[in-house]
Amino acid sequence: MNSPPTYAEPLKEAARREALTHAVQLLTTKRSSHVCVRETYVREVREHLVHSKNRYDSSSAKQLSLGRVKDWESFHRAHVGHRSPGELTVCYLAGPYPSNDLEQLVKLGINPHNIWAFESDASTYAHALVTTRASQFPMLKLFKGSIENFFASTPKRFDLIYLDACGPIPSRNQQTLRMVATLLRHQRLASPGVLVTNFASPDTTNQPLFDKYAHLVAHYLWPKSFLEGLTKNKEVTWMEGPVFQGWTPKSFLTRVKKNFGEYYGQYITRQIFDLATVVVPSLRLVNGYWGEFFKSDPKAISELTSRLTTLTEDESEDDGIEPNGDALIEPADHPLVWSAAALSGDDATDAASAPANFDEFNKNWLNELGGQNPAKIAAIDAVRMIEVLKVRGDLRTERFQKALDGFNYRKGMFQFCDVPTSTLSFDVVTRQLTYPVHYSISSARRLQYTAKETAMFLDVHLLDECRYLYEWLPTMDLLAEGYSNIEQQLTFRFALDGLNKNRRWYNDEYFEGSAIVDQFTDPFEAKVLEARRKL
Repeated sequence: MNSPPTYAEPLKEAARREALTHAVQLLTTKRSSHVCVRETYVREVREHLVHSKNRYDSSSAKQLSLGRVKDWESFHRAHVGHRSPGELTVCYLAGPYPSNDLEQLVKLGINPHNIWAFESDASTYAHALVTTRASQFPMLKLFKGSIENFFASTPKRFDLIYLDACGPIPSRNQQTLRMVATLLRHQRLASPGVLVTNFASPDTTNQPLFDKYAHLVAHYLWPKSFLEGLTKNKEVTWMEGPVFQGWTPKSFLTRVKKNFGEYYGQYITRQIFDLATVVVPSLRLVNGYWGEFFKSDPKAISELTSRLTTLTEDESEDDGIEPNGDALIEPADHPLVWSAAALSGDDATDAASAPANFDEFNKNWLNELGGQNPAKIAAIDAVRMIEVLKVRGDLRTERFQKALDGFNYRKGMFQFCDVPTSTLSFDVVTRQLTYPVHYSISSARRLQYTAKETAMFLDVHLLDECRYLYEWLPTMDLLAEGYSNIEQQLTFRFALDGLNKNRRWYNDEYFEGSAIVDQFTDPFEAKVLEARRKL
């Protein structure tokens, strides 16, 4: 058997060491303070409002007692829990030298009996078996087979999942994007848990391939409301997206090609965020809970979704009841819908011309969004359908509509920084059952380095199901009681403000109208990603 090349590269080792060290800290010593909504957040919001010069805010916040705040903090602790390094479970892609990752994990205090490594290639697995037997930790759970199949078939959750895929995202051969979608669909990451991904840049010297990736990245990021940027003093911040900058899809594509690494790194992060918080929950809702929430036939709703990217001149149809080119008029409000249309060649989007043979590349991207064993209703179709169902009350079951009516956001809700929207309750009710996994912006760490001649993009994200938030309210039929209880309502909305501050610059698709405190007020600022750091 020929030995594969060694992976003992200084930059790769430094990146792995930093990523895994950060991940273990997030799951142990920093666990409670680095989840999406820290344990003290509700108390801090209450105190801020009570001492506000705004009399309305102050008198409203005083209706939340410290006793109820303590109840929520206890609830939060029960859901977040605590872990020592020796209690964490970990899985990763083995490669020919699984001991490289294993040794680093054990140095960080992980019990080697709690570590799994996966390898599907037969020759690589054979070499990994030899090196593992010769290592000081031969008890590693080295699994011959696909990690994706394991995610789909075995009901085991891990605190830390490290996917050092080495290929670009997406990738038809390595199915990198599909692997992430599968683990999220099957919830193989514990909550809170840390997902570490490491994806390669595509070969930028291969012009046809480079053109395909640049086209995807440009049209994925173009409708986003905000992208990553720098202030005049070179400080990391957010910047208004291409639409608001006046950049057309064609002009933005030119920018992406000139600075591909920067935008490709942003695409990776935003793709993971969208999968966890938008795509997978949409898949669960339309494929698993249709009859609970909606009375119309899915096929009829599917036909309506085409109108999201079809603009008619009939004013009678532009009344908020049926979509009328919504994703074309306000692409930032429907970014995934616009991107899918543009990448599929919809002329109405004014997308840049697709490179040769892009159709197959695009179909693979769309397929990978749904994970292994695609659901009956595909991922992008599920996202489109949710966009329609959010605004069409006549499509909902009587039971669901009654729950949303109990929200009474204009009369029964306190008015703070934002006015609660009618779609806010839709999000709350459906997401209680569809288990989105939210990202913690303050916990993220992203690196870029070169392995041999390939640029690598490593992301570390703490992902949190936020059940301390979703399960604070009762289920659908008792939702009105949850809102009408003033202390219950205020506690929930103060906590939701914390989650809102994580998604503010990165996702517009959910929780509109949930801000309680201004997004520039210390320590309640909307969170900003640190820049990707080059090693």
